[in-house]
Amino acid sequence: MKTPTIALFTGDPAGIGPELVAKVLATPGALPTARIVVIAHKVGLEAAARDAGVPLDLPAVTADAARGKGAGIVRLQWDGWTAPAFARGQANVDNGAFMLDALREVADLLSAEKVAEAIGMLDAALRRAGIANPRVGVCGLNPHNGDNGSYGREEIDVITPGVRLAASRGHGADGPYPADTIFVRAKNGAFDGIVTMYHDQGQIAMKLMGFERGVTVQGGLPVAITTPAHGTAYDIAGKGLANPLALTNALAIAARMGAAA
Repeated sequence: MKTPTIALFTGDPAGIGPELVAKVLATPGALPTARIVVIAHKVGLEAAARDAGVPLDLPAVTADAARGKGAGIVRLQWDGWTAPAFARGQANVDNGAFMLDALREVADLLSAEKVAEAIGMLDAALRRAGIANPRVGVCGLNPHNGDNGSYGREEIDVITPGVRLAASRGHGADGPYPADTIFVRAKNGAFDGIVTMYHDQGQIAMKLMGFERGVTVQGGLPVAITTPAHGTAYDIAGKGLANPLALTNALAIAARMGAAA
């Protein structure tokens, strides 16, 4: 089995992400055999390491050199590394912009084909789980489904055609529905599974079922992407209280998937 390369993003620099990354990286027994490339903010990561009482000194690599050989931990050279300090425990425009600079391409990457593929994958998984005729719901991308195109047309131009394309392939689905109502529908028995457009949409139900240990695994992609189920936890950021179990689980799953690819 090959040694996988894993990109580990610390997430919102004002939340608990940097602390979790610092704790996990300083615990050798918690790390899989992999080359881990940390995408982080210098001030935030170093402060988190101090708060957690762990040493952390990572060599820097360029994006071209990130996929090196052998296991180890490095950090990526990127503009966000030297960004100014962020106020901990606060949601504001600065850390929002930081996050967008790191994960922003999601809307541009959507296509009707990808929506249809996701529906097909979920439909097949539910059938393998013993559900003869799965009922699949599909989330919209924008709040309130873009309100008929008033602030986003992805539902009209991309997602709805994707639902129709999936139906033409024998994978029935309903939607898109706004993310703030679709999980209520599922809870009331309308759906067996839900296709969401990005990470946080799918975390709503996950957090209710396994907040401290839950992991999201994104399928159908050329690389393995796993994330812990919890959020930024602004209320405990900087206090050294964050539980790294979900991140440890996410790293282990990503390593197993990457090694088997």
